[in-house]
Amino acid sequence: MRGGVIILLTLLLAVQNALAVTEAQRLDAIQRIQTYLLSKQDPRTGSWDTRYSESSRHQGGETALVVYALLRSGMSAQEPKIKAGIDYLKTVDMRGTYAISLRAHCWAALSDDYRSLLEDDARWLLKAQVDGLFDYGPRTGPRYDHSVTQYGLLGLWESSKRRGPTANRLWQQTSQHFIDTQNPDGGWGYQARDRSTQSMTAAGLTALLIAQENLYRSRDTPPKDLTFAINGAITWLDAYVSAKGVTVRDEPYYLVGLERVALASGIRTLGGTEWFHAGAESIINSLYSNGSIDNDLVDSAFSLIFLSRGGVPVWANKVQLYDQDWNNRPNDLNILTRTLSDQLEVELGWQLINAESDSSLWLNAPVAYLASDKSLTFSAAESANLEYYLDLGGILIATPDSNSQGFSGAIRSLAKTIYPEYEFKRAPADHPLLGLIHQVDLPESKRPWILSNGARDLIVLASDDWGMDLQRQQGGQPSQAQLIMANLYAMVTDRGKTVEPLDAFNTERINRTPLRTIRVARAHVHGNKPLEPLSWFPLSNILFNRTGYDLSMSGVGINHVGEVQADLIHLGSSKADRLTSKDLRELSQYISKGGTILIETIGGRGDQTDVVLKQFEAVLGERAAPLAPDHPILTGNPIGLDMRRVTYRRFSTLNRGLIVTPRLLSIKVNGRDAVIASHEDLSLGVLGCRHWGIDGYDIDSARGLVMNILLYASDRKHIEKQQNTSTTETETDSPTNNP
Repeated sequence: MRGGVIILLTLLLAVQNALAVTEAQRLDAIQRIQTYLLSKQDPRTGSWDTRYSESSRHQGGETALVVYALLRSGMSAQEPKIKAGIDYLKTVDMRGTYAISLRAHCWAALSDDYRSLLEDDARWLLKAQVDGLFDYGPRTGPRYDHSVTQYGLLGLWESSKRRGPTANRLWQQTSQHFIDTQNPDGGWGYQARDRSTQSMTAAGLTALLIAQENLYRSRDTPPKDLTFAINGAITWLDAYVSAKGVTVRDEPYYLVGLERVALASGIRTLGGTEWFHAGAESIINSLYSNGSIDNDLVDSAFSLIFLSRGGVPVWANKVQLYDQDWNNRPNDLNILTRTLSDQLEVELGWQLINAESDSSLWLNAPVAYLASDKSLTFSAAESANLEYYLDLGGILIATPDSNSQGFSGAIRSLAKTIYPEYEFKRAPADHPLLGLIHQVDLPESKRPWILSNGARDLIVLASDDWGMDLQRQQGGQPSQAQLIMANLYAMVTDRGKTVEPLDAFNTERINRTPLRTIRVARAHVHGNKPLEPLSWFPLSNILFNRTGYDLSMSGVGINHVGEVQADLIHLGSSKADRLTSKDLRELSQYISKGGTILIETIGGRGDQTDVVLKQFEAVLGERAAPLAPDHPILTGNPIGLDMRRVTYRRFSTLNRGLIVTPRLLSIKVNGRDAVIASHEDLSLGVLGCRHWGIDGYDIDSARGLVMNILLYASDRKHIEKQQNTSTTETETDSPTNNP
């Protein structure tokens, strides 16, 4: 078996440590801040303006900030208090950059009915700037600062994402200003030549990332001076976070600045810290009893915006390789993700993942994306991380920038290292990537290459430069690459179910002493390694928490199974692995010792179960039959789960109709069910893999059935062991056996 239990337990601990803030805590904090903000509304006007008079150029800004925070946190625009705030924003006389930019954020968060209002605010912002820089109001003199410039640009970014008014000259001027005024340490201050600060460095970096997105979609690579400035700013923030951490005491304004940086760049960690988890923990621990941060309306609203980031499901990792050209198209996933969000009417996220980083950081997204125009090399750590990610249910999308043959060759070499038993094949015309949602007609020579294990796809290698098509797409007719990636999203989410993390390690283990260990051996057939080697590991904590039983898994050659001291042997494949006479003798010997065998067609679309079940019927002289309705595997008695009604995957239901009962078979030996068989997939369901095309049980049903099978096999072995021990003791104690 690839990997090992020690490494997997290390990953488990890493994930649990990363999740210092639970989802329940985040949602509770959001609700408390929402309640606080709603309580501060002026019921007469619907506004939240408390600091500035009608004559102030910041008038309306507080209301815009609070309304945006409440909308961003998931509240409906139809909620009466929010509706009153929106109505106020429609009529208030705004004259300041901060206020109008924040109002533009509100219009962008609403339906297309508000598009004209967004465009009006964008036009105001365009007129208010000079040379790509902003002042508090329309800029009439030399004064500017990087804080208000950031917000002027953010308002225009919201407009540009919806194809509203913008200007390339603005982005060029802004980009050049921040390149020219960057301090030698990589940061920026409030104005040029001021000392670098965390909030202004985040502001400068955001400005450069927005300019890069708007100016260089059709270039193979961005200008080197821009890339150098962006990398310098990230290095500054890395060092700052490494030394200071991410805390609300740095200002919630700064935390939202980090969130904007991540939105534009996909950055997940800074200074080795998951910035969102650290910041969220700081906010939660700093909340007053009334749900505020320091009884401050503005800080509380910024904190709510930040916490809302955690509710955005991440669907893809962009893989970063050290000192190699992995980011020629910095906005490929960025723009694709935004397009998917608009099409699906649900906000999605993406993230950068360093290929040598802790493998646990990869697991909250089902897709990894890697692109380059070079023949990449992979370190041992990078190769191992990719292998773990793929074995835990992920899929790698590899696209050659500029149709690089060197890159394609590097991916083929990587695949040969990780999965020497599989080969790339052209996607057939009916592959889900080419027709699950959108029909994409490609000649065979242009179809992507697919590396499959027979049950699911592991690596997709594009034949063309998908990255350029994704990056330069903006409205109009979608490109073929965009349609393929939309199909990919549907393919990895069981045709559009909510994006879920690869949740192999998401269940926290209860702290208690194990009662006993259930041992499972996964049989190697014909020298091949077990298919889906990590698929049952998600059950470890689920089983332990419910029963107190540990789960131990190992691999074994099928020609040695007769010697195995295991409660269950799992014999799974995606194809017809016909057993030899010696294999069957070994398995029969194992059964004669009280062992239980599970036969499974992993993926649910091969002939494994049919072929092997017939061989067992011939050897054991018994016919397979459905499990009785009162069988412990179905009822869960005494400590399992009631699985008499189950749910199948959408793919299975579409092809077979609605079925709610399990379809497990068994062969009895000496009155007990010694061979359990499933034609439908169990393992990929246990793994939590949602890939379309798998015929089997959904995640919860697969986990419940396999847990019950484990308990049944273990209890039978445990009972027989006790009976044998009791018999031995009785014989030893009888007078006729005494000397």
